[in-house]
Formats: sequence, structure tokens, C-alpha cells
Amino acid sequence: MSVYKLDELGWHDFETLVQSLLKTKCGMGVEAWGGHGDFGRDAFSPFPVKLIEAPPLEIGPVVFQAKFVNNANAAGADYMGALQNAVSKESTKIKNSEVIKKAMNLVGAYVLLTNAPISATEREKLQVQMSKALPKIQVVVWGGGDIGAMLDNHPKIRQSFPQLLSIRDLEALLTESVSKAIRNKSRVAVDRAREIASVFVPVNAYSEARGVLHKHHWVVLDGPPEVGKTAIARVIALTQLLAGWEAIECSSPDELFGQLNRESKQVFVIDDAFGKTEFDPGLARKWERDLPNVIASLGEAHWLVMTTRRHVLATALRHMDLSESEAVFPQAGEVLVSVDKLSLQERAHILYRHAKHAKLGEDTKSLIRRNALDLCKNPHFTPERVRRFVTEGIVELSSTAKLVSAKELDTFVQKEISSPTDRMRKSLRALKDAHKHTVYSTLDCNLPCEKRDITESAQRMFGARTAQVEKAIEDLIGSFLKQTVIFGGNMRPGLDWIHPSYRDLVIECAAEDRDIVERLFASSSSRIMNLLLSSRREVADGESLRFVESPEDCTKVIDAAARIASTSPSETIAALFESVVSALRDRDRIVPARLRQFIISLASASTEEVVKRCNSGALTPSVRTAIQVIEIGSTVGLLDASIVWTGTWKKIDNEIGEQIDNEELRGNDLSDWIDLAHAINKHQGTTDAGKAIPAHVEQRAANILKCGETMSTVDHWDDAEQNDQVAKDYESLAEQIGYLGMVSSFDDLDGISERLNNAAERLRQYGVPEPDYDDDYSPGGTDAKFDIDELFTDL
Repeated sequence: MSVYKLDELGWHDFETLVQSLLKTKCGMGVEAWGGHGDFGRDAFSPFPVKLIEAPPLEIGPVVFQAKFVNNANAAGADYMGALQNAVSKESTKIKNSEVIKKAMNLVGAYVLLTNAPISATEREKLQVQMSKALPKIQVVVWGGGDIGAMLDNHPKIRQSFPQLLSIRDLEALLTESVSKAIRNKSRVAVDRAREIASVFVPVNAYSEARGVLHKHHWVVLDGPPEVGKTAIARVIALTQLLAGWEAIECSSPDELFGQLNRESKQVFVIDDAFGKTEFDPGLARKWERDLPNVIASLGEAHWLVMTTRRHVLATALRHMDLSESEAVFPQAGEVLVSVDKLSLQERAHILYRHAKHAKLGEDTKSLIRRNALDLCKNPHFTPERVRRFVTEGIVELSSTAKLVSAKELDTFVQKEISSPTDRMRKSLRALKDAHKHTVYSTLDCNLPCEKRDITESAQRMFGARTAQVEKAIEDLIGSFLKQTVIFGGNMRPGLDWIHPSYRDLVIECAAEDRDIVERLFASSSSRIMNLLLSSRREVADGESLRFVESPEDCTKVIDAAARIASTSPSETIAALFESVVSALRDRDRIVPARLRQFIISLASASTEEVVKRCNSGALTPSVRTAIQVIEIGSTVGLLDASIVWTGTWKKIDNEIGEQIDNEELRGNDLSDWIDLAHAINKHQGTTDAGKAIPAHVEQRAANILKCGETMSTVDHWDDAEQNDQVAKDYESLAEQIGYLGMVSSFDDLDGISERLNNAAERLRQYGVPEPDYDDDYSPGGTDAKFDIDELFTDL
């Protein structure tokens, strides 16, 4: 039997666990009601219930009552005294109430459930004691060991009651429940969910997200920073892992497709799908192109959980052209779940779980109990602020608690929850230069990342020495950074923010430090350029650029963009141009009039450098770069932009021709050809691009369709793995053929796509097992009679 640390739940979660367990064990006919009281939450089953395994005893109706004993499993705990006292009170209540006596005469059994580790002798004593008040009723007592055994026999309860993950050794639980191969594949997800599981509260958004996943197989968790989007995503992944699924964290469609396995159940988590703290045009473009294929790959055995911030999602949807694919965001309300609406009860449980887990001293716990209601009603309450308050701010409180009045202390508590960033900002500013420079260097890294990435960034931006940066990183772990695991072909140690909101703070402080701003201007990094062009909200004239404030700033950013364009490889230039194109699209809405010309000058300068390099033969741009040059050229009037895409077009068109000749056409390659042809045709009136292209595209499209028809007649091979890979290629090709209408006038595109999809389905019928579904979904609820003071009685 497994050991569950039931004491750590507290009385309310223990009773909620009992309720969930009884519904799972005895059926949904179990009803629950009540509050704390002498025995806690009561439950009732009007149907017979199997109460004893051997000899079997099934009897009903049944009344259940839970009794939680604080620290019942601690050494020397007098749990029997507490239980006997509770039984005595309940017996007296029954004897003195004719109403209760009459009700009990209709009951066949009474069950007492407790977290205490009662022995067989103690169980018998309690049953005899209770039987004196209920002589005609079967009395049964279930202790902590019995409850643990029932939990082991009903593992699906972990999904509706994930708090269980905090009261078992997670590694032991995984070893018992999941194969070694699945554990290894899911190691990153486990590592990132471990600290969350110990304090997680399954709020309504968690239950809602699980419901959406059962119905649509993917969900987008949306909300502002610090509200728990990532926590919900990772706990969903962890509970699915314990049900035998692979749990995989990735950052892009390419990573998802690289890990996709049709023969395994898998849940994918993509955190900050469209950018961490600001919109990332590069990520958005990948999703715009690949999201239809991603969704087509999902099903009852393959789930996707994405998180994003509300303003980032709004920008992404504005930039992503999803209008031609109804399957992408068909009805956004069906897959979007907002995470920022927490009830008072949910807030109280979040505060309670963090305080319980922190093992605080009695003075500090008393302070939290006294302020619990005000803390939970605070309009600035977020789960992350509560975590920081309990794990960091409380330390400062503990040192001053005996030196100030109760009123002053309560005011301090409220200030701490309302503006925890004040303390964080002071901590950042108080860092030594080496540590401060290391923190700012992370802005040129895509965390989570390896230590060497931050070291190289610090060397570029500040000329720091390797040993100096490595020492600073070690010192910053636990305050700004945390250790994690990175997966990308192989697992390796990495570093991440303690919480994404820390990156927000670093960006905010960087914008206030002129020396740091100048170093950002001097950078030749496309990632920094994206940051420089990000907007600042809630300013007097609407939205503005965060770092660019003067004509001199504009000149420096233009120079930085020109340096990137004149020296960097094509993929880096593409990342730069994605930011520039995004700014061009948004210039009228985001930046005030004084900065509109700056965006156009930025686009002109960077494009001009690329054109020079292409003209000299020093650069053949990627498809991404070529498309963006065409778009920028059209916007700012660079009529010689064709010099950029000509080499790229010839290269990719020749590759498509070779694939057609060999009847090995692939959808991913075709998507680049379609995107470039579409961009050329779309802008041929404003650039000199593509005067001879339309007729050529029509002929090439005809050959593509003919090749697709031939490929769709394939039967199968004996190799199931090869069948699955070819099926993926066919599905991708089918999707891209559906887009041929953008560059050609052919009919029956849907028919050919359908035949390719049918061929993919035939291939998958060989050697791929049917998935087995055994998950049930049970949404949680909110108790309207909830009493915060009552919850915190056993803190």
C-alpha cells in the first residue's frame, strides 16, 4: 500500500477528497453537503455500498462522515483522543435529537472516515463507541491506510483531485504508474510541473480546460501574467502522464511534429505560444502556416494545451491570416478558457495551500489567518503574488512582526500583495553590476536556455568574463533564475525565470536605465530588435514604443537593423524582418505620429542592405526573408525588391520540379513554394516581381496536382513506422494542395486533398493499434456558503 501524507491536505481538502473518492468508489449517487462542524462534511448514499471486502458486506443507505485530525501522523500524536472526543460529541448529539434519531432509523450503515493511522484495535474501539448511539446500524471506520488503499485502486481520481500529487512522493508514484520509456520521454514536463504540484489548486478554469480537451482535444488558456495559466497546463500534462500518456513540452509546431507519435497517447504543452511577454511575429507566422495541420493531428489520444497572454493573443490573431481556414479558430469561445476569474473560495484555497506548504512559524501563520479575508479580496490578488508573499515577503514580515503594531503589520501585508514588484525592483537595482548585467543579458536569450547562452549574451552586451558570469548565474538561482531541463533532441540542464513575470520586471527596469537602453541599441540581435519594437501600454497617447523615445533613438535602432541586415545569415534577417513587418502593420494603431516615419525608415534601411547583398551575390535569402522583402518593398516603395526573391524562387521551384519528377512531393516544401508564389502574385502590381510568373505557376500547379493524384493511389508497405511517416507526408501535402487556389485557378483541389487523406488513412490501418480511452471528466464547483475563517482554522 502506498503512503499518502493526508495530514498535509488540511481539513477542507481532506473532506473534498473523501467526497471525490466516494463518488468514484460508490457511484455518482453519493450526495455531499455540510460544513466543518464536529465531523466535517457529510455525505450520503441512498444505494447499497460495498463497505467491507472480506467477508463482503454490502449495505445501504449509508451516511458518511469525515473527521480530520491535525498532525495525526506526527510522532506521539494523540489522534485517538481527538477521534474519541469527536465520536462522543456526535453520540450525544444523536441521543439528544429526536429528529436525528428518526433519520438514522432509515439508514443501514454509518461510516467514519479519518486521516489518522488507526490500528485494528483502535478501529474496533471507535466502532463500539459509536454503536452505543446507533445500536441498529452497521458502523464502519476507515482510517488513513484504508483511504490510501482506495486511492491506489482508483487512480483516475488524480485528474479531478490533483492535490493528491502533493501528498505522495512523485518519483515513486511515477515509477508505480508509468513505464520507464514514457517517464524518460516526459522528463522535462515532470521537472517543470514538480514544484507546481505541491501547491496546486484545481480552480474552475482547470476543470473547464479539461472539459474542452475532452471535446475539442486542444485548449488555449488565456489571461494576464501571474494568474496560473502555466500551472494549469503543466498539471493537466502531469495528470495525463500518470494515466499513461506522454507529456511533452515544446515551443513550436516543428517541435510538436518532431515528437508526434500516432502509437502513443500524448499531451503537448506550448507555453506562451505567440511570445513570452510581447508578441513574437516569428512564432505567429509558424502557427499561421502550421496550426491547421496541428489541429488535424489531434484527437482523443492526442491533446494540445497552449497558453498566451490576452494582449499577445489579440495581436497574434490580428496578424495571423486565419480567415481561409475555418478549422483553425472555428469558434474561439469553444477552445479559449480565461484563467483570471478566481472566486473568493478559490483564492482562499490558493493562499491556504501556499501557507500550508511553506511550513511557517506560529506567529506568521497567525498573521495570515488574521489577514486571510482581506488578502483574498484584494483586487491585485494573483496566485504568483501569493506565492511570492508567502515564500519571500513573509521573511521581511517575520523580522518586523514584534516591532510594529498590529495595524501597521496588516497594512504591510496588504501593500505586499498589492505591489510585490516594488520589492522585486529594489532587489534588481541592488544587485552588483556583474549580477545585474547577467540578468539583463537574458533579454537576448530565449529562456529556458543553457548557461552558455546567457554567458555569450553577457559577453556581447557587457564584455563580461565567462567565470564572472557563471558565478553570477549561480548566485541568481533561487532569486531570479531557476534550474530546469531543456529537451530538444537530447535532455540537458538549463535555466529559466522563476516566473515569467520576472522577465516583465527586467524589461521595465531596462527601459528606465539609459545605460542598458544604449547597450540594447548597440546590439546586433534580432531578438533585441523585436524587444525594441514592442509596445508600451496605458500611456497618455494610447500605445507607444517602450524604448524608442527620441529622433536619436530612432537613428540608433535604424543603424542596428542595418547592421543585422548587412552581416547576418538569412534566418536572422528573417527574424528581424518579422518584427519590422509587424511594426509596419501596426504603425497607425500603435505608435504616435512622430514615430510612424521611423518605422518606414527602419524598413527601408534594413531592406536596402539585404538588396545590396543579394545584388552582389553574397546572400540568397530564405523563403521567409524573400516574402518579407516583397511585402516591405511594396509598402515602402522599393521597386527593385525582385533582386532578393529571384534566386530564392529559382532554387525552390527547381526543388519542387525534382520532387514532381520523382513522385516524392512533400507538403512542407510545397508550402514554401505556395507562400512565395502567392506573395509574388499579390504584389506584382507594386513591385517588378513576377511578370512571367503567373503562367509558370499555373503549369507547375497542374504538375503538382497530377503528382498528388498519382501518390494518392498507393496501397501500403509492410513497415508500420514507414506507413505512419508517409501518412503524415500525405496529410501535409493534402493541406497544402488546398491552398493552391491562392496561386492558381484549378478546380477539384478539395477532391485531390480528400483522396490523399484517404490514402493516409489506409496506410495507418496497418500496424497502428486503436487508442484506449479510460479518462473521465468531473468538473469542480464552488460552495456558496464557504467560510474563509473556517478554512484557516487548522493552518
